[in-house]
Amino acid sequence: FCVHGGIPSYAGGPDVRIQALGDPNFPRFFSVEYNDTDNAQMRLYKRLTQELLWNDPQDGETMLDQFGFGPNCRGPNVCSFGLKAIKTFLDNHGLEFIIRAHEMKQEGLRVAKSAQVITVFTSSHYCGGDNGSAALYVADGKLRFISHMPAMKPMEMSPVRRASTGASGDTPTHGTMPRRRNSVGPSMPMMNGAGPARGPATAPVFRRNNPDQRFSLR
Repeated sequence: FCVHGGIPSYAGGPDVRIQALGDPNFPRFFSVEYNDTDNAQMRLYKRLTQELLWNDPQDGETMLDQFGFGPNCRGPNVCSFGLKAIKTFLDNHGLEFIIRAHEMKQEGLRVAKSAQVITVFTSSHYCGGDNGSAALYVADGKLRFISHMPAMKPMEMSPVRRASTGASGDTPTHGTMPRRRNSVGPSMPMMNGAGPARGPATAPVFRRNNPDQRFSLR
């Protein structure tokens, strides 16, 4: 299941969250914010859209309700979700993974929640930072990750340090930080034993054989 933010909330009963997305009568709107003319059905459609855009997986499992959803610091109409919510959604819809974006990760990607939620962030230097970017290739029943770390920006020397070292304001005495190595974390076997992928980054194959498998690509 590929989405920008996360899975919509659920409170028991028939699970029609994906069915609703395929409804030919699903309305088109210019804003997901509620207004005074919205009827109850329109508010449900807007709430569903808001949650698909802005919901996030929660790092821990606290402050979640019986269905695995909880509050989100982004606002009152979005949720955080935990392992129970993830398992219910995947089981009810015959899926294995949730692939989403929306949150910056330093190396461009993160595998979390018993390796069932994959965050892929494609914008390097986000908001002027030094984060990397990533991509995910899905084919032949396998997932392949590529993470690219850009060159670090030169460090600015503070006026105090410049004065203490006698450096001129016109002639920098510092060098460029060394380039950070492209990485995706632990080594994993490649498809068909072909060895490492060619290019600026490694691209391991990931298989979720063990539902309790946990690892970090940080």
